[in-house]
Amino acid sequence: MSAKHISSRDNPFFKELKRLVGNTSAARREGVALLAGPHLVSSCLDSGVPIRTLLVAGFSAGTPEVSALLRRAESVVPVTISDALYRELTNLVAPVGIAALIDIPRGGSRIGTRGGDVLALDGVQDAGNVGTLLRTAAAAGVREVVLGHGCASAWSIKVLRAAQGAHFSLQIEEAVCLPEWLQAQGLPVIGADASAPTALFDADLRNPHIWVFGNEGKGLSLEVREVLSTTIAVPLADGVESLNVGAAAAICLFEAFRQRRI
Repeated sequence: MSAKHISSRDNPFFKELKRLVGNTSAARREGVALLAGPHLVSSCLDSGVPIRTLLVAGFSAGTPEVSALLRRAESVVPVTISDALYRELTNLVAPVGIAALIDIPRGGSRIGTRGGDVLALDGVQDAGNVGTLLRTAAAAGVREVVLGHGCASAWSIKVLRAAQGAHFSLQIEEAVCLPEWLQAQGLPVIGADASAPTALFDADLRNPHIWVFGNEGKGLSLEVREVLSTTIAVPLADGVESLNVGAAAAICLFEAFRQRRI
């Protein structure tokens, strides 16, 4: 179902888009995602992932940036949308209003077979944290990410916004039974744990392994702990108890990246 212009909340296509944006489980089941903003649309075009529909807010129609993106996606007929409905749909007040509905890309190979480190998330619930972790992973050379049950949806509009296009350089698998998956990989599994006896900077991280980061409040689940090869702690200054999961992951992933470049 589509439309050439959306000016009413009663428009069937707008209702469908609102449903998918508001219900991440439904969007995951149907395999679709909404990319909001010119940077994400451009990243999608760079990656070659097909676009189903382009939405252009009235205030951005005819602007040079939008016109350039439309030329790059010339096979897609754009749908214009009123400014108010665009902002309602994307929750964005931005200088350029363009969004793309896409089919979520599926990896061509099984996760864990491409070489290099793998990032696994165990119940990371905050969308901003998940997006930051994806962006950090891509920057540190990780190419595969697995999200266990209980994580924020990787392709939700908030995660996409936080990751800033990192999705298109990663192979991502969601809703995985993480303990079972970790056991089947044949790679060492390192859990990040503030109470671990081994400090990050004392560990040999030159060979491929799986990094696991846990829930913001509870940390790693007991089920995941049972299948870890080892745990590693990020050294902290006296009096500091812990780090945000995104900060901890950045330090760990870039330390592994550094060791491999020596």
